[in-house]
Amino acid sequence: MNLHFICSDCHRKQKLDVGDVHIVADKENITDPDRILYEKEVRCKFCGSHLVELQPLEYHVLVLRKALLNVDDVSIGKTAGIEEDKFMPFSKIEAYIEKRIAEEPENGELRLRHANILRKFNEYDKAIKEYGESLRLNPTLIASLINLTDIFHHRSIQYREKGAITKAKEYYERTVDLYNSGNADRATLTNWKAAPAWIIQKEEELYPRGRKRKPKKDKRGNC
Repeated sequence: MNLHFICSDCHRKQKLDVGDVHIVADKENITDPDRILYEKEVRCKFCGSHLVELQPLEYHVLVLRKALLNVDDVSIGKTAGIEEDKFMPFSKIEAYIEKRIAEEPENGELRLRHANILRKFNEYDKAIKEYGESLRLNPTLIASLINLTDIFHHRSIQYREKGAITKAKEYYERTVDLYNSGNADRATLTNWKAAPAWIIQKEEELYPRGRKRKPKKDKRGNC
């Protein structure tokens, strides 16, 4: 989904690809949301600031699309899943995860979940560090590699960030190697069967126009 924003720092208007949108609000009072969360990183194309604001008319259009058409790319609610079968208000999630990390500092999955929350809150630099820490603690957490691939690929396309495409390819290669090894930890992945399709699609996006990667020999015969 593409929406129009204005940067609070350089004051330039721009259209950004944000992916799906989640409105943190009661369904009975969506005119006054607590915050708006985006699937993809949202920052200024020109100065790099994350202090960008959705233009007011765009929000009203989002609400109308959900109310009248019940579109799938807009959701509304005040809670989110943080662990298996555990839900919590967005306002309390980060404090809860940080408390859990303090209790289990060597738990890589908690770091992965913390990074996922930071992504929802558009704190991508912190999220990247947490994904890295999750992999240091547990190198088999394939969701961290998938998410890092997607983050840097998006940065390369939308923000033309120098070096981002190289990082995206590096994380992609690690993802494929881990998937083919059969040793991947599937934590936070709700649909493991979608992994092969993601691998194929991402290869086509990262290596366009026939410049395909040279796949390593896979003893298991997986893609």
